[in-house]
Amino acid sequence: MVQTTIKMGDGDFNAIVQTFRRYGYDIISDHYDDVFLNNLKERSRYFDRYLNI
Repeated sequence: MVQTTIKMGDGDFNAIVQTFRRYGYDIISDHYDDVFLNNLKERSRYFDRYLNI
């Protein structure tokens, strides 16, 4: 297992994170622009509310 730190400029952070996920890399930190995780959390809350009806 290798842990790598990547320093990025003002590029599209979300696109880079999605590329790493597509190829099976585990992301161990997140950034406020991580749209994928935010969408998953929001959908999970909606699903929980649906199941609790």
